[in-house]
Amino acid sequence: MFSIKTKIIISYTVLFGIILFGFSFIVYQDIEQTLLERLDANLDKYCAAIKERINAVAGEQNGENAGDFNNDPGNISHSDFRNIPWMDLHDVRLAVYTIEGKPVVEDSLLSSYGKPNGNNLKKSEFLTRKIHGKNYRLFRSPVQIEEDTLYAVEVAASMEPINANLRSMTMLFLMIIPFALIITGVMAYVISVAAFKPMARMAKEASLISGNNLDRKLELPRSHDEIRKLGETLNEMIKRIEAAFKSQKQFIANASHEIKTPLTIIRAELEFALRNLQNKEVKESVRIALEETSSLATLTNSLLLMSSLDSLQFTLHLEKFRLDELLIDCVYAMKQSAAQKPVSINFNIDDAVEFLGDKEKLKRVFENLIDNAVKYSGTNSTVTIELISLAGNTIEIIIQDNGIGIDATEIDKIFERFYRTPEVRSTYSGSGLGLAIAKEIVDLHNGEIKVQSELGKGTKVTVILPA
Repeated sequence: MFSIKTKIIISYTVLFGIILFGFSFIVYQDIEQTLLERLDANLDKYCAAIKERINAVAGEQNGENAGDFNNDPGNISHSDFRNIPWMDLHDVRLAVYTIEGKPVVEDSLLSSYGKPNGNNLKKSEFLTRKIHGKNYRLFRSPVQIEEDTLYAVEVAASMEPINANLRSMTMLFLMIIPFALIITGVMAYVISVAAFKPMARMAKEASLISGNNLDRKLELPRSHDEIRKLGETLNEMIKRIEAAFKSQKQFIANASHEIKTPLTIIRAELEFALRNLQNKEVKESVRIALEETSSLATLTNSLLLMSSLDSLQFTLHLEKFRLDELLIDCVYAMKQSAAQKPVSINFNIDDAVEFLGDKEKLKRVFENLIDNAVKYSGTNSTVTIELISLAGNTIEIIIQDNGIGIDATEIDKIFERFYRTPEVRSTYSGSGLGLAIAKEIVDLHNGEIKVQSELGKGTKVTVILPA
């Protein structure tokens, strides 16, 4: 969907467009009405001049020759009105009727659209008519002579000047409005970008903050506005989260450290008891307790290491060592557990490979991966370990088994802390921290772990390290 910035730009432009169209419509209507009123006023003046001329022809001007008037329409002709100015009117048409509707003087254009009847001639009115495809404004008004209404005048003028002005104004609006909307959209974009710039910067900074750098804070804008208030609120929230993280990490580290010593003592006592007990049932119970104590000790060590990795002060102890020799040591360390299953381990090395890294931490990684491969393999199966140096750029360590495998939907989750697949949880012991620790150590070495697996057919884990 649209971003908030885009919605603001669209809303602002649409609203301004509606206002602009509304204003243009009002201006258009007002100008049209003004031009029409001016045309009507000129028609009224022209009609008044016609009526004066009729009165003059009839002998009623200034009351002279009143006695000679015989109400003969024949006394009135078109030539009587030729010298009357058109009052700024365009294409003027004239007709004079008796009050009964008989034409006395009639323009051919007016006669073509229909004769008015007597009732229409007894009142003054303005009309708009379309004659021969053109718009005309008509004004009818009765003429009173000696207190009798004997004639009616109908004058008409073309509305083309008004229509031309309105068309010009419409074209002007059609040019100005789109241009104004474009300018409005551009200005709305510029304003929204400027307004959202501090928020975009804070969002970018916030995306870089994780559990490992909670001491980092958002840079606040100089202006004391709502955006600065939002930034201050977020910084306070990050501060509280940082305090909670530190408290949690400190608790895990302290608890693990406090548990480690008693577990070591308990394990030593159980091993001593196991060597000296004679009762088989008691000896079996002590053996089970010793196994669970060993699992708990492994979990404690994992928690201590995880707490160390989470620490902001954690650093790798880099040294140059033979990676092939380290893998051989890991294989020998796993040899006893592999022989108990039994599982055979095949080790393929291209050549001696030197690597700069934290030897002890990487040993923990490979021991964990080999232990998993042995643990989840079937009896009398094979685990293959390969060390490949690729053109001096990267080093690949491949550990492959043909064990239970991992469902495709679970592969993305296996590196999460304490996560164990349902099949593994119900059958095999473990803490769910091994792969999470392995991934973090490899990440610290700027490496990568890839997993390919198929349920029931085995798993291939590839550790890629920079050469």
